Amino acid sequence: MSAFVTNGFAADSEAGTVAESTPLPLQTSAGHVEGYMTLPLGDEVFDATFVADKTGRDYGKVLILPDQDGSIDSYDLVHTLRMRLAESGWSTMTVALSYPYQPQLLLSPNANDEEPAAQIETTAEAEVGESATTSDDNAGRVAAAVAYLNAQQPGPTVIIAMGKSAELSATAIAQVGKDNALIWISPEWQAETAPEAQYVLDITLSDSAYEETTTVQQRAVMMRKNVAQYSQRQIPGATSNFNGFEQPVFNLIRNWLHKSFAQGATS
Repeated sequence: MSAFVTNGFAADSEAGTVAESTPLPLQTSAGHVEGYMTLPLGDEVFDATFVADKTGRDYGKVLILPDQDGSIDSYDLVHTLRMRLAESGWSTMTVALSYPYQPQLLLSPNANDEEPAAQIETTAEAEVGESATTSDDNAGRVAAAVAYLNAQQPGPTVIIAMGKSAELSATAIAQVGKDNALIWISPEWQAETAPEAQYVLDITLSDSAYEETTTVQQRAVMMRKNVAQYSQRQIPGATSNFNGFEQPVFNLIRNWLHKSFAQGATS
């Protein structure tokens, strides 16, 4: 477990200029996505991207884990962060993750028909097995990505986990060494133990009672676990996936990383 630098807790808001954005479908072939590459995992390969720092500052590396509705170059936060951070002194990487399919199940209108119940039970069992398989596969993909980044350059490693990928972040951050940071973006997962991170930034929404409750609970867990270098921020007005709020999120992350790492490197 890494030692945490005492700096108090923050739970403030930070806004910025809203940039309009229209989500576009992923182009998953080399030549359409800057930095497109594949990484090996066993006998197979999976899609990824890598964009080296474009400034020559080489502050460190950022691994971006997309949510279940995202991809290696989703034209939303993923694209914005991987390209803009590379223009701000950080090398960036994204990896394709696999999430279990969740079908819509409809009950038969005939109350005496027992077949739908049997189908639901069988489907539920299949989903449990699929979920375990994809979880193991995703963990392997993240480990391969971390190993690749570690081989590229020295310096801090930052994990940015969005939505459901937050569950992978605790294992991932333990693989990158002590000079690291973890950023959650609207995490659909609540930590039960403190992550092995030097710094933790938790970016949340505030558009529902559920989100607000989860936000409070997450902060309480971090406080109980004495994660001193933990900050929780909300983006005012942001809705699901932060569509249209990519620029404020980028500004927040860039400035937070600069204070945590780059400022010391350039002083």
